[in-house]
Amino acid sequence: MHRLIAIDLPASDRFVEILERAWNDGDAVLPLDQRLSPALRHELAKDFGASKIHTESVVIELNGGLTMNDDEALVIATSGSTGVPKGVVHTHSSLAASASATASALDLSSRDHWLICIPVSHIGGFSVITRARQSGALLTLHDAFSASRVEEAGRGGCTHVSLVPTALRRIDPKVFRRILLGGQTAPTDLPLNVTVTYGSTETGGGIAYDGRALPGVEVRVIDGEIQVKSPTLFSRYIGSDDNRTIDGWFRTGDAGSISAGRLEVTGRLTDMIISGGENIWPQQIERVLRNIPDVEDAAVVAIDDAEWGQVVEAYLETSRNVTREEVRDAVLAHLPSYCVPKMVFCLKSFPRNSGGKVEKANLSRTT
Repeated sequence: MHRLIAIDLPASDRFVEILERAWNDGDAVLPLDQRLSPALRHELAKDFGASKIHTESVVIELNGGLTMNDDEALVIATSGSTGVPKGVVHTHSSLAASASATASALDLSSRDHWLICIPVSHIGGFSVITRARQSGALLTLHDAFSASRVEEAGRGGCTHVSLVPTALRRIDPKVFRRILLGGQTAPTDLPLNVTVTYGSTETGGGIAYDGRALPGVEVRVIDGEIQVKSPTLFSRYIGSDDNRTIDGWFRTGDAGSISAGRLEVTGRLTDMIISGGENIWPQQIERVLRNIPDVEDAAVVAIDDAEWGQVVEAYLETSRNVTREEVRDAVLAHLPSYCVPKMVFCLKSFPRNSGGKVEKANLSRTT
């Protein structure tokens, strides 16, 4: 019987040791997000059907437990801003396909040295383990992101790292040979050694690099929605119905377009703002706003308006008072006038969920 083993540890050699033991026993693993409280982590493990929980010091046996199917290797809890998390199930085959596609795209080998500094409870962090494992590369694991430690690792021999844009802004990118950037909208000006990835938990992480689909991955856009067919796709959900088409295409819920073979992602279909009949994509505005000096992050939301239906409101994560004039000038340099935010609020920090994504519903106008 194949069981589900929850690992209640941050990225560490001990985490990898327990992972390898579980896989050798034919079991699947559920990495638990260390940014949740212990009570919530253990509740999640029970809800997803784990048979036991490995902590730093003890193993907690749970009653019952889910029987996993052959080849199922990993369950990742999605990091949605609302609702009960879904368990995304990946097989050894899908993880291997993802690692192989990445290795082919980046020409990876055993001479490389990967650094993990993002949570292994999310596909972006966990997939670094499988990439290094498959290519025979060295692996260094940090239990949390620290800009100084990351730079030290880069100068000390680490060649590859996966980051989100907020983390990239806090380090010297030149210390790494290659940086994979995902998880949020990428800024416009990037160093040459940064590769922008597109993907999701369901796709096994990045399936397009700098807009180009990885080897073996098919991408199409139907009615404005990005759809993916790939050997890297998840096998099923725990706690939710599948959302694939009858012929096996995964419906991402992301809006985009393809031109000359290059995929451009414009945002979530549900995030589109319609103002005076114009379609506005928050991600496009956020990308521009992040390039304003001293702006760490940006979030754009829709506000109901009697005249226009909806108008744009912008929040900036910054330590200074960025003026509306600065915002207007930055937006007009790249986008039409209807994309200029009607209101701008500067906050010292944004509310975020356990996956590090901004909780737009909880943004406060209080500076």
